[in-house]
Amino acid sequence: MLMSKNTTFPRNARLNISIGTIVHYGLGIFFVFAYYTLWSFDIGRPDVIYGLAFGFAHGIIGILLWKVLFSLPPKSSTVNQNNFFIGLLLAHICFSLVAIVSYNFVNQLLRIGEIQP
Repeated sequence: MLMSKNTTFPRNARLNISIGTIVHYGLGIFFVFAYYTLWSFDIGRPDVIYGLAFGFAHGIIGILLWKVLFSLPPKSSTVNQNNFFIGLLLAHICFSLVAIVSYNFVNQLLRIGEIQP
């Protein structure tokens, strides 16, 4: 609904938006833990190259899921799907890069008191 030009909202729109926001943030937290788990098994590293790769992969997964959602009835959406998918892909790449920068920042803060060889 937020992506369409429809200005009439059902009564439970606020609840739906709240639940959707909570689920979306929860998935973001899940993916940050998934990144950390992958790195702990030496799958990828918290750097820019893997950030781009992870973000691109998650963006493609998101696009595929949205394609399924857009194909379900009712099909009243007026969203330009190509623009939406480009934005979705870029948003997932940005998320991944910010997650990696944040991870490295926190990791450096935790090492401040350590004795370095």
